[in-house]
Amino acid sequence: AGVCAWLAGMSLFRLTAARRYTVSDFEEDLRSLIRRASVGGERLVFVFEEGGAVSSAFLERMNSLLASGEVPGLFNGEAASAIVTDARGAAAAEGMALPGESEGDDSEVWDWIHARVRANLHVVFTMNPPDSSASASSNSGESLAAKAATSPALFNRCVVDWLGDWAPATVAQILADWLQPVDVEADDAYASQPADTLGPRCLEAAAWARAVGVDGPPITGASPASAGPTSSSSSSSSSSSSSSSYGAAAGGGGAIDQGLALDAVFRHAGTAAERSAIAAAVSSLALSGPTGREAVLALLLALHEAARAAMAAAARGRASSLRPVSPRDALELAKQFRWLLEEQRSRLEEEHRHVAQGLAKLDEAAEAVSQLQVTLATQGAELKDRERRAAEKLAQLVEDQRTAETQRDALEKVSLTLEARERETAESKEAVEGELSEVEPLLRAAKAAVGAINSRDLSNLRRLRKPPEVVRLVLQGVVGVVGAGDGGAGAGAG
Repeated sequence: AGVCAWLAGMSLFRLTAARRYTVSDFEEDLRSLIRRASVGGERLVFVFEEGGAVSSAFLERMNSLLASGEVPGLFNGEAASAIVTDARGAAAAEGMALPGESEGDDSEVWDWIHARVRANLHVVFTMNPPDSSASASSNSGESLAAKAATSPALFNRCVVDWLGDWAPATVAQILADWLQPVDVEADDAYASQPADTLGPRCLEAAAWARAVGVDGPPITGASPASAGPTSSSSSSSSSSSSSSSYGAAAGGGGAIDQGLALDAVFRHAGTAAERSAIAAAVSSLALSGPTGREAVLALLLALHEAARAAMAAAARGRASSLRPVSPRDALELAKQFRWLLEEQRSRLEEEHRHVAQGLAKLDEAAEAVSQLQVTLATQGAELKDRERRAAEKLAQLVEDQRTAETQRDALEKVSLTLEARERETAESKEAVEGELSEVEPLLRAAKAAVGAINSRDLSNLRRLRKPPEVVRLVLQGVVGVVGAGDGGAGAGAG
């Protein structure tokens, strides 16, 4: 549908129904498509896949859209007024006159919108109709006859293009193209295997086909339990269904014949020619040796063909509500594989990211511990140096204290000596003062007597060259008493 739309120059819109996709979301998408097809004049291809019809209301609205170009009740209130106004503007731009808003009649505007929708919007339904006896509990929801009864426009307004089964080689090529962007290589896990072991994988598929109710002959070779993920992929060495072997099983043992393995898996595929076509399709997947991609493609194709054969055999053997398996289921299988692979890869990447972050935190913690150890060693040396200097300072303080105590003792001794001397001095002072108190009256009397001497007499005495010895002694005594000093003595001597 996408290629055809591109060749026709049309835009492609594909309904993507998520888990929380509701009818309101679907109606909003329909309003957008109708506006683009009518007002915008855009040529659109609306691809509606069966899996997107999560509710019967989806098909009811699509039936109305196909029948009349409109969905009743889709545009109400402001949404209706907005699209009518825009439609008048779009029609006027194309030179077409529509009734104005003042006339109060919008029927011609709506007719113009519906005609544009029918002309520009093309709907492509992709369905996988089950057997007519399918019940509403089946995967498809309802049978083809029920859909034709409830939604007739899906058939009388559409061109039904019935696609039958595809050849195994076609399915293989489609699966290969679909999985091309997916990285399914396992580095050296497959290249390290000595031989191709697609046989055990086919035996797993055969065991699965038997589990869903298909009886068949015993499976020869390795059991499904021994043919696990450790086996390698298919090889390009075989070109027919019986001329070469798939190699040794995972657990050792004999070689598994390619034709025997494929016959065990696809024993319900039909004729021998059909089984040979399946084998050729599996063999054609090997391009350049055993790789993870080839193993995945071979396994998906084996599962699809085994499921198709099993469902066909079950439907032939008894009345069943199982629907037939179509090539579309192969694509769904590939989609589920991609989804699961991406989900698991995202989970592993998230776990790897958490582990990487944890390791980074541990590295940071180790680096921080190393830095703290270096800091601790440096600070430990500094602490020891400070402790040494503190010890030396303490010893110096103790020594200074001891010296101070010695000096204090000496000062106390000196103080005691000074006190004793002060007492002695005080006692001497008292004795001297006692003696002075006795001499002081005599001194005052002598001073008064000296003051009474006539200055003329003193002058006469000075003129004497050498006074008599008695006079000299008397004058020296007087001068000493009154404090005349040497001057008096000199005068007397003169």
